[in-house]
Amino acid sequence: MPDNPKSPAIRKGRTDEWAWRMYEYIVAYQAEHHRPPTIAETAAGCFMSRSSALRYLDLLEKRGLLWREEGIARGITVLQHLETPPEYRKGAIGEKKAKD
Repeated sequence: MPDNPKSPAIRKGRTDEWAWRMYEYIVAYQAEHHRPPTIAETAAGCFMSRSSALRYLDLLEKRGLLWREEGIARGITVLQHLETPPEYRKGAIGEKKAKD
């Protein structure tokens, strides 16, 4: 669970936006494939290095959104299914924002 139950599990900010996108990717992957992605698949699906993916997975785990079983390739378990916050409804990672 998040440290403070009254605070959102994902907060505003660039780091949190990437963490949220990773969370969405994992949830979508599980819905489509009926199993969790590996860390390598998660990193590739989010267009980042494996080390960056591990950092964001650690953040999501710390916030209580998922749990990882050590030593298991597909050991990611989503603990909370959350709706996408409005500030993160911008499209897929890597897409350029439309100019107003």
